[in-house]
Amino acid sequence: MKNEAVAEGPFDRPRILFFLSRARLGGSQLSVLDLCGHLREIGIEPHVCTPGDGPLRKKFEDMGIPHLWLAERQLTRIGHLFTSMRSLSRVREYVRRCGIGAFCCSSLDGGVLFGLPLSRELCFVYHSRDLNGTPTPLFGNLRRMVLSKIVRRADVWICNSTYTRDILSPVVRRTGATVIHNGLDIGRFLGRAANRDVRPKDRRYQIGTVATLVPYKEPEMLLHAAGILLKMGIRVDLHFAGADPSPGQSYLRRLREIAARLGLQTATTWHGHVEDITTFYDQIDIAVLTCSREGFGRALVEAMAAGLPVVAPRSGGPLEIVTEGVDGRFFAPTDSSDLAHVIAELLNDEDQMRRMAKQARVTASERFCIDHTVRQFASTLVAAMNSRKSSRADSRAGAWPSHATRIQGAQIQ
Repeated sequence: MKNEAVAEGPFDRPRILFFLSRARLGGSQLSVLDLCGHLREIGIEPHVCTPGDGPLRKKFEDMGIPHLWLAERQLTRIGHLFTSMRSLSRVREYVRRCGIGAFCCSSLDGGVLFGLPLSRELCFVYHSRDLNGTPTPLFGNLRRMVLSKIVRRADVWICNSTYTRDILSPVVRRTGATVIHNGLDIGRFLGRAANRDVRPKDRRYQIGTVATLVPYKEPEMLLHAAGILLKMGIRVDLHFAGADPSPGQSYLRRLREIAARLGLQTATTWHGHVEDITTFYDQIDIAVLTCSREGFGRALVEAMAAGLPVVAPRSGGPLEIVTEGVDGRFFAPTDSSDLAHVIAELLNDEDQMRRMAKQARVTASERFCIDHTVRQFASTLVAAMNSRKSSRADSRAGAWPSHATRIQGAQIQ
C-alpha cells in the first residue's frame, strides 16, 4: 500500500509501534520523532502509525522510519465507529506482518482504539506526556475513567515529569509510574548558541514564546505582561511561534484583539508554525513559557540549548528544568504583573542574562540530552517485554528473551 513503508524480515531485533493521534508538529510529536531517530542506534526498531498527512509524515519518511499512515483524521467520533474498527484491523495486520512486539501511545484515543485491544498480544506502553485525562467541567469524570482503564491495563506507565506523575496517579489510582523526561537532540542548537551575537544597542529586546495557540497554554499572559512593561516605559517586541488549531483561527483573532487593545499590534509578530525552530530562537533574547499546568516544557529545554535565559511559571514541569537565578527565572503562575517585573529585572541586568544563558546550555546538555532519554526508555521497554515473555502464546515467544538480553546487557547498562 502507498500508505505503508514496512521493514523487511528477518525480524532480528525488537520492534515497537508508536501511535500519534495528531499529524501536526507539536512538542509531543517532536519528542517521539527524536526518540525514534535514536532507538535504532541501540538495537530497537521503531515504527510509527498516525492518522492524516502533513509535515510530521514527511519527517518520519525522511528519517526512513517504517510507518503506517491512516487516512482517517477523526477516529474517535461516534459516527466513525466503522472507520475506527477498520483502522484497528489495519493496525493488527501491520503488527503481524512486521513482527511488532510492543505498542506505545500517549493519547486517550490511541489507548482506547488500539492500546486496549492490542494489550492482549503486545507489550503495551502508555506514555503520559501531558495532563490528558484530568477531569474537566465538560466531560466530568469520563476522561478519568477512560485514562484509568488504559493506564491500569498498560504493562508499563511512563510519565514525562514527576509533576505529571503526581497529578495523574490519584486520578488513575495507580502508582509506580516511570518518570522519563523528554529528551532533545541538543546538537541542533549548541552550535548556533555558541555563535549568538550580543544584542545591538540600537534595537529593542525581543521576547519570544513557543506553544500551540490554545487557551490552555495561556499565551495572553505574555501580551498582558508586555502591556505592563510598556506602562513602565520598557518597550519590547513579542514573537509567538505556534499555530492556532481552532476553526477559522478564532483564538488567534482574539489574541490579536488583545494586542491591539494594549497598543502592541505593531510590536507583536505571529510566526505560526516554524519548521526550523532554531531560526526562531536566533531572533529572540529571552524565552518565556506561560502555561501554569505544563506537564514538562520542551520549549524551555530548546531555548536553553539555544543559549537563552528563560522565564517560566513557578509550577508544573518547569520546576524540574529551571533552577531559579542560575539558568532562568520563575514568576507566580497566572500573574502577568509578576511576569512583567521578572522580565524587567532581567532586561536591566545584561550580565545576569549572559550568565544564565551560559548555564542554560550546560543544563540542557547535561540533563536533557536525547541519549539519556533513549537509554531510560529502552531499558524500561526491555524490562516490560521480559516480564511478559512467560505469558506469550504466539510463535514469537522464544525470540524476545534473546533480543532483550542482548540490548539490555550489551548496549544499555
